[in-house]
Amino acid sequence: MTSPFLRSATRVAFAFLFGTLGLWIGPPDGRAASSAIYSDGLQNGWQNWSWATVDIGATEPVSTGVHSIQVDAGGWEAVYFRHNQFPVAGYQAIQLRLHGGSAGGQLLRVQAVLGNNGIGTAVNLPALAVGGWTVVTVPLTAMNSPAVIDGIWLQNRTAGTLPHFFADEVVLLRDYPGWAVGAIPDAALRGPGVDADHDGAANLLEWGMGSDPASPASVPSYRFVAVEGSDGQQYPAIQYEHPLTRAAVPIGVERSGDLSIWATGPSQLALADDVVDLATGLRRVTVRSTTPLSERRSDHFRLVIPTEAAAPGPLALAMPFPAASSTMIAYPPAGSPPPPPPSEVDVSAYPPHAVLPIFGETIPGLPRVTGRIHVDQFGYLPDLAKVAVISDPQAGYNAHESYEPGATLQVRRRSDGAVVFSAAPTLWNGGATHEDSGDRGWWFDFSSVTTPGEYYIYDPANERRSPVFRIGDEVYRDVLRAAVRTFYYQRLAVPLEEPYAEPPWTDAPGFPQDAWARDVNAKNDPATARDLAGGWMDAGDSNKYPSFLAEVIHPLLYAWRAHPGAFGDDFGIPESGNGLPDLLDEIKFEL
Repeated sequence: MTSPFLRSATRVAFAFLFGTLGLWIGPPDGRAASSAIYSDGLQNGWQNWSWATVDIGATEPVSTGVHSIQVDAGGWEAVYFRHNQFPVAGYQAIQLRLHGGSAGGQLLRVQAVLGNNGIGTAVNLPALAVGGWTVVTVPLTAMNSPAVIDGIWLQNRTAGTLPHFFADEVVLLRDYPGWAVGAIPDAALRGPGVDADHDGAANLLEWGMGSDPASPASVPSYRFVAVEGSDGQQYPAIQYEHPLTRAAVPIGVERSGDLSIWATGPSQLALADDVVDLATGLRRVTVRSTTPLSERRSDHFRLVIPTEAAAPGPLALAMPFPAASSTMIAYPPAGSPPPPPPSEVDVSAYPPHAVLPIFGETIPGLPRVTGRIHVDQFGYLPDLAKVAVISDPQAGYNAHESYEPGATLQVRRRSDGAVVFSAAPTLWNGGATHEDSGDRGWWFDFSSVTTPGEYYIYDPANERRSPVFRIGDEVYRDVLRAAVRTFYYQRLAVPLEEPYAEPPWTDAPGFPQDAWARDVNAKNDPATARDLAGGWMDAGDSNKYPSFLAEVIHPLLYAWRAHPGAFGDDFGIPESGNGLPDLLDEIKFEL
């Protein structure tokens, strides 16, 4: 897997770093998650006791297979699927595919026959769509949570005659315990947070995403994509697939900028696409960030399934997108976009700690990017050396991703693609494989390019480019400012408040009791109290070691002495603007 699965007491989440594109694993198998009532015909001992007029062998339209059920229902008439004393413990919902025919608008309801002709609570369905299939999932909890049923009614809920409609693929969906019994042989490994096959995916995720918990080769299906928003900009996104037989499982998406604070909702995420493929029985959902790629943010996504979903009881019908009240998954209209092409880089062998390579079309109008051409992510100063490194994996988990640059590489301007420099890369150490990295390497020196601007390295032979980088006098300013501000966030005994501290890292004063510190050998003697408040945290705690102070203060003072012009008085700390460089203000606070 490309990254670890995260677990907690309240949810099981699948987390991954956005890398423009990523892992694409074959369609999940959802067959073990359901028991068919009708699929190309009545199954598993179910019988047709309908008092509506039905043809259980209709040939058009069908959602899958070769047959469906055509229904002509007068007032209050129903399709009646009958099975004496069918145990539904271990199931959570009934799922049907319904087609409104050429008329549409039919009003139906679903009820369970509870035995002795008792009828469960009726669940009204929205009007059927014209000319298309709709997938409907009704939880058994909405029908009185029966343990045993004698049948299912699909009933006309009006007194009038309905235009004929069609039904197909009527199935009972297993709940987590029912699925786990059949899917995981060892009872001790059936817990929702357990990874029974040691593939990095907890059982609950395998259930919700439709993969096999007993096979490490079967893992949840997802990929990274870049999608275009309504504003024409490209956005990072996660696209995942799961079977329609998991329609009642509440799968959510969360986003983080730092892998620490996770959030969801319309301010963070937007639904980009939601497509149902009835032929394969899969639903493909694409959820994008609300921050475009042009802002160069590091976006992280994870899929979340609440662990309470594994327990018998109510389950939400709807996914978090597009709306919390949705109970229907509509078949896509004509002209829906085709699925994106498979990934050009196979990262299925990557260990959980590995950083995903970047590749694909990440910036509109620019060539496809490769992570094999490495440039300085901060940029280059105009008058100093500029070198890109090209790597060709020979050993390790990414050894299959070979990359040999062409005879000539180019430096191109981002704005218009103009070639400003070209030269041959220099092979490192005669083509030897570097022992630690397992890579062959090349250097590409483009130090003669000094004009400030944005550029990328382009390999015409492979039609791939490096990430965009900057040349300019200020390329290190932002990272220097962030580094100096790190000390501000370590301040003790003072509030970390806006506008100096950025949410969510605002905080109340830490360890204010240091203002009354007493001798460790005379803790009860107030006469030994001294005000030791202030200074920086050591390793994020309240310890203060004067002997370690020199190891921090001296290098900072040397840096300021060597380059005083690099340290401004505008780094965004409380002392900014007082005429003293903010670095020296921080040193004074520590002292």
